[in-house]
Amino acid sequence: MSGLGGGSYDETARAAGLRWISPDKPGYGGSDYQPKRSLTRWGDDLAALAGHLGLDRFALAGESGGGPFTLAAARRLTGRVSVVALIASGGPITRAERAGQQPRIRFYGWLARNAPALNAVPLTVMRWSLAGPARRERSFRREMAATPEAKHAGVRIEFEAVADALRQGTRGAVQELALTWAPWSFPLSEIKNASAPVARCP
Repeated sequence: MSGLGGGSYDETARAAGLRWISPDKPGYGGSDYQPKRSLTRWGDDLAALAGHLGLDRFALAGESGGGPFTLAAARRLTGRVSVVALIASGGPITRAERAGQQPRIRFYGWLARNAPALNAVPLTVMRWSLAGPARRERSFRREMAATPEAKHAGVRIEFEAVADALRQGTRGAVQELALTWAPWSFPLSEIKNASAPVARCP
């Protein structure tokens, strides 16, 4: 998802008196693609954003594929991060853990580990299905019919955020899948020993 996905948390954040900032990652939404992007460079991006906004200290939250980047940023920005929240975080997992995933997610993960460029194919299909308001509306109605217990507003935000993430093309998403499924370049113990506590939300 692009930064529009942060809209899912806007109302709750406002009620709690929090300022919620949800930027586009490289290659998503309005953010430029970075050919040599890495997990750790996200920390530099956030440091630049925080400097621009005049923020000396802040909390970080990462959902799904954003989790690994959030941890890398917390490691990079030790001393400036008050707390880290991981929400259904993604990342390298064991074979046994992969067995519990949806087939579609297992397929993306297999491609990310073995033939990352081929993830462009299913992501292109996804991008096509969300291109333009009419197609997004049809996809949205199919999703709501398949999961009637889902909250209308939340699913709507998700659809718009995915479409926005892919509007430049698929290379940012292909790159990100490869980065999050590959072994990380730093041990988790370095986050655990940092000053910011880490909270994991299922």
